[in-house]
Amino acid sequence: MKKAILLLLILTAGLFQQSCNKKLIPGLKAGREYDVSAFNYLYVDAIRLKLMGNLGEALKYFEQCLILNPESDATYYQMAQIVLTNGDIVNGKKYIRKASELQPGNLWYNMLLASIYNRQNNLDSAIICYERSVKAYPEKEDLQVSLAKLYSQNRNYDKARNLLNRLDEKYGVNESTTLSLVENLIAEGKFREANEKVKQLLAQDPDNIAFNGYLAAIYRHEGKPEMAREVYNQLIKRNPDNPAIQLSLCEFLLSEKNYDELFDLLNTVLISFNITLPNFISNRNGSVLITIPSLK
Repeated sequence: MKKAILLLLILTAGLFQQSCNKKLIPGLKAGREYDVSAFNYLYVDAIRLKLMGNLGEALKYFEQCLILNPESDATYYQMAQIVLTNGDIVNGKKYIRKASELQPGNLWYNMLLASIYNRQNNLDSAIICYERSVKAYPEKEDLQVSLAKLYSQNRNYDKARNLLNRLDEKYGVNESTTLSLVENLIAEGKFREANEKVKQLLAQDPDNIAFNGYLAAIYRHEGKPEMAREVYNQLIKRNPDNPAIQLSLCEFLLSEKNYDELFDLLNTVLISFNITLPNFISNRNGSVLITIPSLK
């Protein structure tokens, strides 16, 4: 453990010295020079204390760093991490916002700030953080998928669809972006388009449980439970001994409140998994849904 901490400190010191030599600290104005050696010493010691779990002491050292250089974005980032660990959302957001203002394109700063906004259900601000990150890192397409999901969550369906369509056109139908597009289309109420996309996925992998689940969900949204059930019937017909598919059907029957058929199917699933369970299954409210025998 001590060796690992020592290596991290050496690496941190080396990277930080390199940063100072290249004058990467943004916004430093004439007349605001500071003792770089003293700053580095305090910063590395603060990192050491943080890694050892002495967060209170580490925070004091980082505060001393800001006295020497109040425009150190890395220091604000470290302080944000510490106070957030202690549950201080207010100061955590204050520190990480300052770091992001000093380095607007920094991915780590934007992601941490976005996570705080998400926790506060401030989707507009979280979206701004992701938009900045996508602009700074256009090659990171996972960020674009995450941004599209935020757009959809915020009911900006057109923006989400346009973003995901571009990725689909680039890579073709695929599980990552196409399923996100399907979710957006379902949320938008465009069930026909969502159905077409899912069937393109199923053409590649007809027995994929997730793809079939999305197709069944679309039929349920359209008020066609019999067609949703037929999706599972065909899936089980092709894979009669697949317990995972049987469990997926159990979830569907539960959502349809078809408890009689669910009871019969559960016995089959439990035997397939060779599971011994208590003699009842409860819903989230704690009330008993069905009673099943314990299996030895």
